[in-house]
Amino acid sequence: MFAVIGITLAGLGFTMTVSSNSLDLWTKRFFAAFFLIFMGAAVSDLIITLSMSFLEADGVIFTKLGIFGNAIFQMSIVIMLSLLLFHLCNEDWLHSKLFYFSVSLWLAYFIHLIIAQFYYVDSSNTYHRGALYILFLPITLLMGINIVTFYGRRDKISQLHRTAFWIILTLPFLALIAQLFFSGIRFILIGTTISAITMFMYILKEQAAETARQQLNIKILQIRPHFIYNIMTSIYYLCERDAHKAQSVIKSFTAYLQKNFSAIVKRDLIPFDEELEHTQAYLAVEKARHEKLLFIEYDTPDKSFRLPPLTLQPIVENAVKHGVDTELEPLHIFIRTAQLELANHEIIHEIIVEDTGPGFDRELIYDKDNNIKAIRAEANEAHIGLNNIIERLRIMCGGTVSIEPRHGGGTIVRIRIKIKTSRRRSI
Repeated sequence: MFAVIGITLAGLGFTMTVSSNSLDLWTKRFFAAFFLIFMGAAVSDLIITLSMSFLEADGVIFTKLGIFGNAIFQMSIVIMLSLLLFHLCNEDWLHSKLFYFSVSLWLAYFIHLIIAQFYYVDSSNTYHRGALYILFLPITLLMGINIVTFYGRRDKISQLHRTAFWIILTLPFLALIAQLFFSGIRFILIGTTISAITMFMYILKEQAAETARQQLNIKILQIRPHFIYNIMTSIYYLCERDAHKAQSVIKSFTAYLQKNFSAIVKRDLIPFDEELEHTQAYLAVEKARHEKLLFIEYDTPDKSFRLPPLTLQPIVENAVKHGVDTELEPLHIFIRTAQLELANHEIIHEIIVEDTGPGFDRELIYDKDNNIKAIRAEANEAHIGLNNIIERLRIMCGGTVSIEPRHGGGTIVRIRIKIKTSRRRSI
């Protein structure tokens, strides 16, 4: 049964990997190979089961081939995880002594496996471990090396990858230990199957995050020509009236563009300081354009955390876009941060963007935990952008967004990020 489940999962994972348009070439090739190897392990296990159940003495050769193939594929999966770990840490595995030591273990395992075939299955197609049962020693050692290597480099990879790796590395390792003491139950196959499910879910989340990022990038590129035209026009008239102010706007606008283009290509969490600088550069430009219509206040003592790029800036931009109007009162925007302890003793980082604009008039969709899941609105760029922010916060760091009316008019947007995500580092 587990063999069939494993084959099915591997097939689904392989199909999804090769058909994906959001994975980079290295990742696509890696996971395609990973799922093919995993499928080989599951097929080998199925051969063992069928041979021992139906062929009896006539199936000795098939049982031996199945054991050999299953063992080789299992060890290869561990090697693949070593490669993935080096890649996510941006380390060159070709110059890693640790990787070559792992390959040496694989070769020792291969040689021992060839010898072991002659005494693990007898002439009646019965499986025996034998007196010199050390078949799992190299693979156990390699799994342990992967766990230690991962622990030492855990701050170099993303929160999503860390969670996946803890499961992918520790679960098969525990299953392998259990297999040393119980030969009747296929602990390794069960553990590997669950790990493959985790890897499958990882790809789904990675694709969702990449899709959200691409959608947000498209949104940015769509609104940028109109925004750039307005800024350049303002600078043109300022050059004649106030050259010093024109220089200041150009400096702020250059900083804004630099931060914006940098944020577009980033795929991981960034320090809050960096996102705040991006927002301040944007607001400096808008303040130059709408001097008497826009006022900003900052109160950001808590900055020691990370968040997805283009989280705060688009929210502030949305407030400016809908709140600055010559027919309305001047727009006041308050940006605050704080570290809070909730009623359930959970520690969080909170970002508050409060404005005195016309308010938010779209229906919100909530999940079972009463967090905003999406905004039910027509497909205009502002609400597409907010939906993308909500989705990226949820996927990349488990963050939540709440939107509520402000007393006296306006809107309050609260972003909450769990304290444990503040250590996240880019992959």
